[in-house]
Amino acid sequence: MASRATQKSWPEVWFETVEACPLCGSANLQPFLDGVQDWSLEAVPGAFAFARCSDCASLVLLRRPTAEHVGKAYAGYYTHGASDAAAPSKRGIAARIWRACSRGYVQGTYGGSASLASFAARTAVSLFSERKLELDCWYRFLPPAPARVLDYGCGNGDFMLRAAGLGHDVCGVDFDERAVATAAGRGLEVRNAADVDEADFVEGFDCITANHVIEHVPDPARLLARFAAWLRPGGRLYLETPNAQAAGLREFGRFWRGLEAPRHFCLPSRAALSRALHDAGFNRIEWHDRSSVGDDMARQARTAIQANPGIVPCRPASDDFHGPEFLTVVAHRAE
Repeated sequence: MASRATQKSWPEVWFETVEACPLCGSANLQPFLDGVQDWSLEAVPGAFAFARCSDCASLVLLRRPTAEHVGKAYAGYYTHGASDAAAPSKRGIAARIWRACSRGYVQGTYGGSASLASFAARTAVSLFSERKLELDCWYRFLPPAPARVLDYGCGNGDFMLRAAGLGHDVCGVDFDERAVATAAGRGLEVRNAADVDEADFVEGFDCITANHVIEHVPDPARLLARFAAWLRPGGRLYLETPNAQAAGLREFGRFWRGLEAPRHFCLPSRAALSRALHDAGFNRIEWHDRSSVGDDMARQARTAIQANPGIVPCRPASDDFHGPEFLTVVAHRAE
């Protein structure tokens, strides 16, 4: 990867200026944080600025790549290749017991198993709320198998394989041709987002998952409406996205990992996302606070700060940045 010092600047015609909040449509955008760079991939040279929507408190990237050139911002992105082998498992009796309980919990909760062993495992895992939440998020609060599941933003297909292994009927959609090719090469049913029409999946799914997707799209409100149309009545949407009011943003400023300019176009506040979900046709919205991700987000921010010692973090002055790093939500389509 070329260093920032040797990268050529992108032509300005490769960018477009944003004048309204992509989530709520308000043009009342106030300057918030500038000097944000592509710290994680270094795929796009230059600095970028975020505004804050005065109406919904979402953060908006003011200069973003156009649809024709945004793919270049994903050079080397983590979803391009199939995953490496799983990390070595911890040893010891306690670790073995937890793995056995986890397998039983997953089979009983998401695989549809009604065995006595699965029931016992679910009871045991429920005693450890934080670790249980991580399992639930790993399987994205799937309904019991068999269910028809769409993974929108499927990347290399890792989650699709997990869901299919539990007995779900799974298909995927992604924006990136290389990610689509990787997932298809693993025997998965996957399509390019550019080839998906509004009417293709109407009321076709019991569950849709969109893990760190809506921050990447130019019109997140329209995408949420699509999800509602594609779900069967009562179907569920699992969604996770960086939080526009995260405590990490207050601590690390322009180095906060959740900004990821220029790939993240709009980061919603909790109130804005709740309103957008209701407007799209969802109800029964459940919020989950994944406190465990904070350490990794902080580690990545500190790495970027250490790699750029001459740049000040420039933290926001406001005191309302105290929420979780991610907004993790399960919402149900109204019946």
